[in-house]
This record gives sequence, structure tokens and C-alpha cells, in this order.
Amino acid sequence: MISISEAVAVIKENIPPPAVIDCPLDQAVGCRLAEDIRAPEPSPRYTNSAMDGYGARWEDLAGRGGADRHRGDAPRRRRYRHPG
Repeated sequence: MISISEAVAVIKENIPPPAVIDCPLDQAVGCRLAEDIRAPEPSPRYTNSAMDGYGARWEDLAGRGGADRHRGDAPRRRRYRHPG
């Protein structure tokens, strides 16, 4: 039997590097971005420290119409790293 650290070393030596693929956003579940995304301009365009954002629990939003579907004009295709 080998130690955990030896087993981890064997795994790291034999795992292929992640593949970079182009796919639609709805097919990117389980993937992570292969490159940084930069905003073309600050949002908001003025200095505002009153509130940086808001938080909500998924359980509070699910089934109420807003959290169930994609909204906005976010890009639909990005490059992702596929784990397999």
C-alpha cells in the first residue's frame, strides 16, 4: 500500500492537462473559464459606494420567475476549460 501523498503524486503525474473548448454557455456546466473576462467599462460609470450589490438565497428566489431563466444581454458563448 502507498501513502496518500504518493498516491496524489501518481495521480498528478498521469492526469492530462485540461482541454480548452468553445461551447455555448448552457453546455458549460462543470467547466471553468479558460481566460479572464474584462468589462469594457466600469459599472456604474461613476463613483458609488452606497451599495456594491445585494445578496439573496436561491431558495428564496426559485419558483418566483426571476431565477428560473436567463435574462440580460450576457454573451452566450465563452471559452471554457473542460475538466475531462
